[in-house]
Amino acid sequence: MLLIAGKSEDKLVIKGVYRLYETSGIPLDFIFDFIHSNGMTISWLDLHEEAQANGMKHKRILSKLEEPITNIWGEEYWEIVKKKLEVYYEKS
Repeated sequence: MLLIAGKSEDKLVIKGVYRLYETSGIPLDFIFDFIHSNGMTISWLDLHEEAQANGMKHKRILSKLEEPITNIWGEEYWEIVKKKLEVYYEKS
């Protein structure tokens, strides 16, 4: 279910995270930890789009992401992701 979306700063960018979470019930923190531990990163825009396509509202998406992102990458990284998703959401 996880797919390679591309490459960023010599890291593979993974998409399909929300689909894996939704269909398998694997907790986001477990998925995020696996991806991070293997030197990859996540396409946050893809995750956001998948969640929206499944009826999840923007604020709910952010609330679902905050704890696992903070636990795996830290508060500073969460603020970066949140800001990018806010900008993306405002443009869409």
